[in-house]
Amino acid sequence: MPTFNYRYGVGSYRAKEYQIGVRAEPEVYDRESFAVVLFYTRSNGEYVEVAKIDDSEHEEGTVHFDRYYRADGANRKDFDVDVDSLFEAEDLVKDNWRRYARLYEENHEGQD
Repeated sequence: MPTFNYRYGVGSYRAKEYQIGVRAEPEVYDRESFAVVLFYTRSNGEYVEVAKIDDSEHEEGTVHFDRYYRADGANRKDFDVDVDSLFEAEDLVKDNWRRYARLYEENHEGQD
């Protein structure tokens, strides 16, 4: 599991406990980069990312939404996301975590 500055549980969906983890470099209030991740941990300890908003550099731009909950083969990286800060990203993921969890379950059923 990656190292987070902080993480917390947001709820349970289909017997999985979902959490949000936030990491920022060098620190939360003085950051050069950030990531907000919705994830759960499988019974074998494996960490599974469901959704992530981060600002790592890519050819297409910086801040983007990795929508791992989409079906295999679907475009999962979205650069058209209206987020400018770590806290906006955290609010977006926290406000919609249940929808992302449901879509993940629908699109990846049987992978656990």
